[in-house]
Amino acid sequence: MNKAIKKTSILSLCVSMALALSCVGVEEKLPSKQHAILSGEISDKKDFSHHAYQNYAFAYIAITNGNYKDAEIYLKEALKYDKNSPYLFMKLSEVFVENGKMEDALHFAKKTVDLTPDDSKAREFLAEIYSQLKKFDLAISQYREILKKDPNNREARLYLSTLCIRLKKYDCALNELSILIKNEPELTIAHYYKGRINL
Repeated sequence: MNKAIKKTSILSLCVSMALALSCVGVEEKLPSKQHAILSGEISDKKDFSHHAYQNYAFAYIAITNGNYKDAEIYLKEALKYDKNSPYLFMKLSEVFVENGKMEDALHFAKKTVDLTPDDSKAREFLAEIYSQLKKFDLAISQYREILKKDPNNREARLYLSTLCIRLKKYDCALNELSILIKNEPELTIAHYYKGRINL
């Protein structure tokens, strides 16, 4: 069996098949080696979303196979056709993290949050990037923004409490963990972290 086929998941193959079927009747054929569809080749605006999707599909397959460098190329090309897609911004930010380009990841994570301020997952990801860049106050502010809108967000409160522990802000951590335990008495991990602080 071909090694490339072994590496590609069933879901990736389904995406490839859907991509191929979406191109039936289109005069311009897909490139045989999955080259990015260059923006200079397209003149008709109605084709933009179609080509954004094609490049995203190639990026998805590259990500599935762990090829983040190619995924970065495809996502950048997709953004030429869909310039304000928070989803593409988020995916590109994730790929930049995998490629070790943290400042670029931060730039696109911030753009995602600017476009979708109520998306808690986007804010959590931005907070994680701030933490990796040691911008802890900014990370904390993102978690607090999430909790302001959704006080019952378990993940954000748990991430905030563990970040406070890491920064030795134990009063902050105990406060957040106490709220978690009050809301979910059976949440074992909250009891564990609280017990570690009280040792």
